[in-house]
Amino acid sequence: MSTVSNPLSTDDVAAIERTFESASRMITTGDWAGWAALYAEDAILHPPHGPAVHGRRALLEWGHAFPPVDEVRFFDVRLFGGGDVVYATSAYSLRLKGLPPDTGKQLAVIRRKPEGWTVLAVSFNSDLPLPGPASAR
Repeated sequence: MSTVSNPLSTDDVAAIERTFESASRMITTGDWAGWAALYAEDAILHPPHGPAVHGRRALLEWGHAFPPVDEVRFFDVRLFGGGDVVYATSAYSLRLKGLPPDTGKQLAVIRRKPEGWTVLAVSFNSDLPLPGPASAR
């Protein structure tokens, strides 16, 4: 699942991969409190087509306002870095209730803390084109 430069331990890689798996499960089940808890207290999220979301409390509010999710899956997870900071890229597939499927990509920054790995920042964007008049494309 992962490609790692500046190798991390097998346990570190497994823990970070579990973070992606947990995020997928929590988003799909609407466990926004659990999802927000994966992030540092001062984390930042850069979602597509919207303003940056600053802090765990704002992340929780953003999650509660997110449309219902049928399924989200992260794949092609690649880890870079080592020590206490890792940069991760991945692709995702997302199915929101009543909407066409979406695919996209993300970049995450993850830091080791005494209690484990925590997400510092995520920026993600869709591969789907923005809706609009055909003449604007």
